Amino acid sequence: MNLHPVRILASIAVALQLAVAQTPFTEGNLVAIRVGSGTGALTNAASPVFLDEYSRSGTLLRSVALPTVTAGRTAACTLSGTAASEGHLNLSTDGQYLSLAGYSAALGTANPGSLTVTNAARVVARIDMAGNVDSTTLLTNTFSSGAVRSAITEDGVNFWVCGSNSGVQLTQFGGFTSTAASTGTPTNLRSLVVYNGQLFASSASGTHFGVSTVGTGMPTTAESITLSPGFPSVTGPSPYDFFFVGPDTCYVCDDRSSATGGGIQKWVRASGVWSLAYTLSPSNTSVRGISGSLDAGVVTLFATSTNTSGNAILSVVDTGPSSTFSTVATTAANTVLRGIRFLRPRGRVVTSGVGSPASNSLVPTIAATAVPSIGNAAFALTTTNCPPFTLAAVIIKVGPLTTGYGLLGAPPACLLYVALPEDILAGAFTDAAGNAQYSLPLPNDPFFVGLRVGAQWLAVDYALPYTIPVASSQGLEFVIGS
Repeated sequence: MNLHPVRILASIAVALQLAVAQTPFTEGNLVAIRVGSGTGALTNAASPVFLDEYSRSGTLLRSVALPTVTAGRTAACTLSGTAASEGHLNLSTDGQYLSLAGYSAALGTANPGSLTVTNAARVVARIDMAGNVDSTTLLTNTFSSGAVRSAITEDGVNFWVCGSNSGVQLTQFGGFTSTAASTGTPTNLRSLVVYNGQLFASSASGTHFGVSTVGTGMPTTAESITLSPGFPSVTGPSPYDFFFVGPDTCYVCDDRSSATGGGIQKWVRASGVWSLAYTLSPSNTSVRGISGSLDAGVVTLFATSTNTSGNAILSVVDTGPSSTFSTVATTAANTVLRGIRFLRPRGRVVTSGVGSPASNSLVPTIAATAVPSIGNAAFALTTTNCPPFTLAAVIIKVGPLTTGYGLLGAPPACLLYVALPEDILAGAFTDAAGNAQYSLPLPNDPFFVGLRVGAQWLAVDYALPYTIPVASSQGLEFVIGS
C-alpha cells in the first residue's frame, strides 16, 4: 500500500518540564480553559486560570491549575475575569502540548490587559500531556497596553502569539522577547489556528472580518495577513475561534446573537473562494471557543457558550442547518469557560524485538524522524549502524508487528517482525557512516487516523557467511495520529 504525500511539517518536541507532573490528559476527552475559582463574582481583575478536562459525556475528570504567583523563572499566568476575547486554547500540531497566553499579573490586578508589559509581562503557558505546566516564556516587548489572546505552537519550541495590538508575534520557548511574524493590518487579532502547515488568524478589524492566512506556512519573518477570499471585508461579523475539518470546510464561531447571524458558521470553499453554507445556532446564547472531531464522515463540534458566568460546553453533530445542540457540561457560578480543544488521537512510535548484528558487530537501528500524524510530509524511517555503501531494504506492512520468525538462509539471529507479503519493500543505499533513510509522507486524510503500521530494516553485508547475508534491525510499529 503506497501512502501519498501532503504538505505539513511536524517535529518531535524537546525541552525540560519545570513543574511537578499531574495526571496525564486522555485522548478523546475535552479540555477547556476555566477562569475563576468560584469564590467571588468575576470582574475585570486578574483571576486564576485552570485547565478542566471533561469526558465527552460531560464528566469533569480533573483540573490543572496555572501559577498565580511568580517564583523564580516561573511566572504567574492569569486572565481577566470578564475580558471575553482572551483565553483561547490550542493543541500543538504534534499533539504533545496545550498552549495559551495570559498575564504575569498578581490576582486582583485591575484590567491586566490595559497594563504595559513593564507592569505585567505577557506570558505563554505550555502544558504537556502529562499535565506539567511551564510559564517561563515571557513577552516583555510587545502587546503593551493591549490584550493577549492566543498562542500556538507546532512542537513546543516556537510559539506564534496574537492579541489586540502588535499583530502576530513569534517567540521561543523560555524566551523573554518576540519578533514580528506579520506586517501591516490588521494588528488586532483574536484566535490563531494551524492547519496543514499554514498559520491562520481570525479578526473583526479594519477590512478583515473572518479567517485570514498569515504569510506562507509558519512565518518566521514579518509577512502580510491576507483575508481568505470570500470572507467579509466590512463591519458586521464577529468571528472568534475556528476549526478546519478539511481544506475546504471551516467552522467559525461568531458571538453575535442568533438573530443577527451568530452561532457556528459553516464555511465551504469552491474554486478557491469561501462561502457561508449555513449557521448552526444554539438557543439563547452564542459561542466563542470551538473544537471538534471527524469520525467516519460525521462532524461533531464542541463549543463554549458566551454566558459571562457559569457557561456551558455545547455539542452538535452537523447534519445540516437544523442540527440540534446538546449541553455537555456547565461550569460553576462565578467561573467561565473560554477556549476548548478536543484531544485528538496522537501518533506514537514503539520498537520491539531484537536486531541481528552486521559483521562489524553493530546492530542496525530503526527510528522515525517525526511524530506520525496525518499530513506529515516530513515523516521518514531511518537506520544507522549498517555497513557503509551497501543496500538497505525497509519492509513496511499495514498492521501490527509479529513476534518474530526466522528467514531461511539468513543468520539465525535475524528475525522478521513484519508479516509477509509486505505492502512496501524499498531499498536505499547507506552512506559512509552506514546510515539510510526512507521517506514515507503521510496523507492528510482522517481515514488514516489510528492506522497501525509495522516496519523493519534489513542491510546487506557480504562479509556475513550466509546465503542471505543480511543484518536486521528491531521491529518498529507506528500508529498514525490526527
